[in-house]
Amino acid sequence: MSASARRIRSILLPRDIVARFAENRGYQKTRALIRLLRLAVRGAIARADSAFLIGLQQLDFNDPSTLEEIRKINPAYGNAISRDVADRGQALAERIDQADGSPTASDVAKVLLMSSLSAPPRRRCVASPKGN
Repeated sequence: MSASARRIRSILLPRDIVARFAENRGYQKTRALIRLLRLAVRGAIARADSAFLIGLQQLDFNDPSTLEEIRKINPAYGNAISRDVADRGQALAERIDQADGSPTASDVAKVLLMSSLSAPPRRRCVASPKGN
């Protein structure tokens, strides 16, 4: 991968967040990343404000395609999304955005949620010898 391609990838989607998704069982890293970035670009184009950098904050969590991709990464966050991030203007972050007149709360909520989607690593219990 060329240096410019690595830089663009880091700008578009933080590498450490994407690497965390690979830990999830059944996650197709390359295909899912392409679908996720396509949704982020579509969200950036649809937003009223102009985006200097495209990132996770441009995802439209009210879009069924976006929600489906997130469920593929980790299905356990459906309630958190609808309660805290996006629910057609009724989620906590969306109400804060409406009161402030800025998308900052939703943007932060999206990035935080996306960074927490990785499944916890499986831990193996190793019995220690008696007396230790």
